[in-house]
Amino acid sequence: PDFETHALFENGILRWSLKDENVRNLNGTVTARLVRPIKDGHDFEITLKPVMTGLYQSELNLPVKGRWDALLKIQWDDNKQYQTRFSFVAK
Repeated sequence: PDFETHALFENGILRWSLKDENVRNLNGTVTARLVRPIKDGHDFEITLKPVMTGLYQSELNLPVKGRWDALLKIQWDDNKQYQTRFSFVAK
């Protein structure tokens, strides 16, 4: 299936919205693995909390500023999953 997704990092908060090909909001468990591609040793994983149907967010306590990759994944209906990568710069 195709998905419409939008990720945003603003004011220390990571947000991810998802809709499926039928424009239905997805509900599931959302995790983000935060990876610093420039230097090892700062990677961590968090669970994004549902704000409303199809929208998840979490405040990030990033240990360092600079470029980060968020490996975003949602799992639903026991065995279905979708994942994508979102890159951003923390200032």
